[in-house]
Order: sequence, then structure tokens, then C-alpha cells
Amino acid sequence: MYIYKVISKIRVNAFSLFFITSIALIGSLFIHNYIVKFQYTYSIKYSDFMVGNPGNKFSQNCEQSNGFCMDLRNEFYKKHKKLDKCFKYGVIQNYYDDDKLITNDEFDKIIRDTQSQSDYNPNISIEFVVADVINKACIKNSSYYPIYKIFPKLFDYIADLKSKGLNLASSEEVNPFIYGEVSISNLVKRYPINYFFKTLLYISVILMFLYWINFNKAFKNIFNQNNNIFFVLGILSAIFLFFHILFLGSTIENELFKKARRLIIALFILFETLAQIFLAKQLFYNRDLLNKYCHKFVIYVKIIFVSIIFLVTFAIILILSFTNLPSNIDYILEWNYFLILLIFYFFSSIMWKSKI
Repeated sequence: MYIYKVISKIRVNAFSLFFITSIALIGSLFIHNYIVKFQYTYSIKYSDFMVGNPGNKFSQNCEQSNGFCMDLRNEFYKKHKKLDKCFKYGVIQNYYDDDKLITNDEFDKIIRDTQSQSDYNPNISIEFVVADVINKACIKNSSYYPIYKIFPKLFDYIADLKSKGLNLASSEEVNPFIYGEVSISNLVKRYPINYFFKTLLYISVILMFLYWINFNKAFKNIFNQNNNIFFVLGILSAIFLFFHILFLGSTIENELFKKARRLIIALFILFETLAQIFLAKQLFYNRDLLNKYCHKFVIYVKIIFVSIIFLVTFAIILILSFTNLPSNIDYILEWNYFLILLIFYFFSSIMWKSKI
């Protein structure tokens, strides 16, 4: 039956749109926070000289024959190329002058004095001790270590990124849904989060086109309605979402371009909200005829939800027109508003009956 196939497509489109876009938003936040708190680094090659058990030691007298331990120190500063080649416990470096513990700076001064005084031959040494202290930079101590063993290149990639320096939206973990530390665009436009977010949003744009096309087909088939305004508005919202994603992260410094970008996101929100309102209106007017195809209770819930979103949207526009809210309040509204908007599609996925 043709209508059943169309309805089946709507259910899949709607749930996929809800799920993928939610993952894009929440996943981007998770990636940002994980990269910020990622503290695992490539280890010095201590394993070439000693075992990583607490109390294990390695020492060497620093003499002219070994360049006063410079060769050894150079070896120790060579790093492994895998994160899991690390000691679970920390390694302490001790420097001695005639068995007296000295600082690294004092050790370096002695080396410089030795180079300037040919007859000066100090009795110095270096000692490395595995301490009974957890090495927080070792990924073996991470709860993610089982995942690392499956996807080591992913974690090594993050370590490489952090070692080169990243320009993230924040240097600390954030929870903008509650505290509003950062805007959505500021967080998701930055590398490497932008690749994750934009890829999923481009998929969402395709799903949005299919969602409105299939809804239009369903109404044509069930009610013989060929001119559905929600279809036009929905397609327009998908087009403006596409351009918003396309320009996200653009480095063009032009006031006209910035205004155009703000207009694009505003038109996306406007057309998406209006499309859902007109769709809800058609669902309400035809609720008895749709009883065969839809769960009437979900239709009512969707209509109530759309009405609330309309009132909230109107209230937010009104407030922003007359009041300059603190940026964190702006961002809290932004994150929660866009996440809540996605419930439109969730209700559409469960509204239709699986069998007619």
C-alpha cells in the first residue's frame, strides 16, 4: 500500500532527524569537553632503562666520558609514539652533587661551570625513581583505556592535536545548557569539532528535505491536498539551515556578511516554526480522518507542544527586542531552545501508527 510506505518513510525520517541532530549538538559539546580535559601524553621512554614498578630505580654518574649525562638526558626526552607505552606510576628525577640532592637548575649550572673550567670535574649523578603515585598522564589509568585498546588511533590523534595547540571555544569544561558559558556557533565552528557537527548537520538537511516531501505526499494521498503551505515553509527552513551550516566558521570579516548570517539563522527558525505550526493546524482540522493512520493522543500532544514553542519563541523575540540580556542567559536560551525544537520530529516519528 503506497500510503503505508510514505508513512513508514516519515517515521524513519523524523526519528533520524531527531536523533542525528541531537547527537550533533550534544556530541559536539561532549567532544569539546573531552578534548579540554584530555591529559594523556606520550611518555618519555623510561621503559628502555627500567621497569615501571614503584621503587624501581635507575641512576648514572655524570662524567666527562658520557658528556655529563647529556646523552642520557637526551635519551629520556625521546617520546614513545603510542599513548599506552607509559608507566602507570609517576617517575621522579633526582639530581645529586656529592650525594647531596640538588635542583635541576643547580645541576645545569654545574654543567655550565664544568664547560667553562677545563680542570673542574664534579661528582654529580642523575637518578630516576618510580614513585608510588598514579601517573595521571598515563592512559592506562583512564576509564577510557578499554576503548583506547579498540580505537588507539583516535586517542593518539587527540594527543597529537593537544600537543600542537588548539583554539577551542573554552579552555575548561562547559555546560552551556545550565551556565551558558559559550554559544553554539562559537563551540561548533572550531577544529576538529566543526567536522563532526557540520557532517551530521548536512545529513540532517537532507533528512529535513525528505521529511517535508514525504509529509506533503501523505497529505496529498490521504486528503487530496496539493497546496500545503507547511511544505513550502519546511523546504525554505531546510534551505536556510543549509546556508547557515555552509557559512558556519567562515573567517570573512565583513559587517554585511555578519548581518546576512544572522538573518539566515533567524529565517531558518522562523520558517521551521511556521512550518510546524501550519502542520499542527492541518493535523488538528483533520484529526478525525487521521484516526486511521495516527495516534490521536500524540496529535494533541504535538499540537500543544507546537503552541507552547510558538508562545516561547514570541516571548523570547519580545524580550530580546526590548532588553539586552547577559550573554550567558542568551546562550542558555539558545542551547535549550534548539534542543527542545528537535522534539518536533520525535513526536512526528511516534505519531503515525506502525500498521494501518
